[in-house]
Amino acid sequence: MISCNEESSTGAQFFNGTSFEFTSWDTLTMDFSTVKFDSITTNSPSVLLMGSYSYEDYGDISSQVYAQVSPAAAYQLDDEYMVYDSIVLVMRYNTYYLGDTTQQFNLEVAEVMEEIELDDDNSALYNTSTFKVSTDEDPAAWLASSEVKMQPFTRDSLEVRISDELGRKWFDESLESNNLFSDDDDFKNEFKGIRIKGDGGAVIGFDTQFEIKVYYTDNSVSPAEQEYMSFTNDATTDITFNHIVSDYENTPLFTTDSEDDDYMLVSSEDTDNRGFIQPGIGVFLRIDFPSLNSIIEDNPDMLLESAYLVLKPVSSQYPSYDMLPTQITVYFVDEDNQTLQSNSTEMELTLNSEFDRNTYYSVDIKEFIDYQLSLDENNENALLLAISTTDDYGIGLDYLTVGDQESDDYEAQLSLNIINLKNE
Repeated sequence: MISCNEESSTGAQFFNGTSFEFTSWDTLTMDFSTVKFDSITTNSPSVLLMGSYSYEDYGDISSQVYAQVSPAAAYQLDDEYMVYDSIVLVMRYNTYYLGDTTQQFNLEVAEVMEEIELDDDNSALYNTSTFKVSTDEDPAAWLASSEVKMQPFTRDSLEVRISDELGRKWFDESLESNNLFSDDDDFKNEFKGIRIKGDGGAVIGFDTQFEIKVYYTDNSVSPAEQEYMSFTNDATTDITFNHIVSDYENTPLFTTDSEDDDYMLVSSEDTDNRGFIQPGIGVFLRIDFPSLNSIIEDNPDMLLESAYLVLKPVSSQYPSYDMLPTQITVYFVDEDNQTLQSNSTEMELTLNSEFDRNTYYSVDIKEFIDYQLSLDENNENALLLAISTTDDYGIGLDYLTVGDQESDDYEAQLSLNIINLKNE
């Protein structure tokens, strides 16, 4: 066994008079900055998010869903036997939630009054995208406004009664011989979509596909049967998206800088030595290594064995340890926060049951430093950290607050394990 900082001739027969010195450095400077992107892509989501949530460090967050719907079939009903009953919106919980789910939840549905279309590049819709709805001109023009008790822990469905004015309109249309339901484009020109929003101290997640059902009674059989026409959104298209916004005022992330840039940086020096991550509102953590290039230049014979980055979550930010995101993705980025090739790695969570300072995230960033070593010129490459979106929740509103190197209680650490070659 060889201890740190001790020379050894182990394996010297293979290196012709060369010995090794093993060293561990933990003084490499890291600069933490919270990156606030102007907007992020949220169309074709893997979860529909609706509701509102207030948190002192992340602001007042709200999420709404925009989507088009289409008839599931070319409905043609017989007016002699069919009688209209009701219309409901049906959504299935996917167990995602953030905030206090015990509060009464006010769910509101409005009709979209303009075409939901992608941005000018015809490529995406964003958390900041918005479209005109019926209530913009008439605050009372809701398709639905209802107080409900959310049950996000289940896989049950939530049913909300919609205005019979719309239900009767679609039912009457189905009685026509040449109706809108036979052509999807004609239907969408007439009914451009819906916006679903909620308020109640929590953000609730739902499966990406929902259904509007128009119930009617079929009297052509005995006994009479209740049937329904189905209208669904196509969750695989680019048109369904989450509109997510946050008001940063009176939070550590609030700045008076211009919002015209694609992103803004907030140094951890200005946020009580903390860094923040919440991808749903475009908040990520950037870590720079300003002295890395000089260390590399001063140690030309250095061989890097490993480089472990350890981040500790600020425990006061979480009601319980199980609220922590389980995995963090680490991207290699340039000075403009553009990813370098496809390089990325994953941080792993080591969880202490008491949720004290022994809970931490760790990752070996040797690949990043090796990448830096392979470059001839100086640069401002860095690491960008995001909560992983590989699970069923996609870009959600989970958050992570960690300490930087100057944090008294939750100090970030980077340990470089070095092998120096020494010629005898």
